[in-house]
Amino acid sequence: GLGNGRPKEDGLIRRPTRPENAAAAGAVSVLGLELATLDPATARKLGLPETIVGAVVLKVEPDSPVSSYFKPLDVINAVGGKEVLTADTAESALNNRSNVDHLEIGLSRVNEGMIHALKVRLP
Repeated sequence: GLGNGRPKEDGLIRRPTRPENAAAAGAVSVLGLELATLDPATARKLGLPETIVGAVVLKVEPDSPVSSYFKPLDVINAVGGKEVLTADTAESALNNRSNVDHLEIGLSRVNEGMIHALKVRLP
């Protein structure tokens, strides 16, 4: 009874924890929106113009309180008048809205190859 001779494996896939690829894989979730930082590589993957910067909406949960305001591939570039360049910035800005009764969001929406700048007011 010396075991079956197979080497023991712990079965865990080791993911590299280098910061440079954390942004692309690291989507954040806030208010039922899944956001990722839009960099040129992510833009190419999603078919968006590389000139747009901000936090791209990857997914809108159906029960999200803001689902009527956002579509997938919308890019949030301002929250409450502050510039948004990353998903983390968007997340903290959307989470820290305690002192305002409504929040103005600036976003870019690509429609038939045209970039439209929109302003959305969240109640």
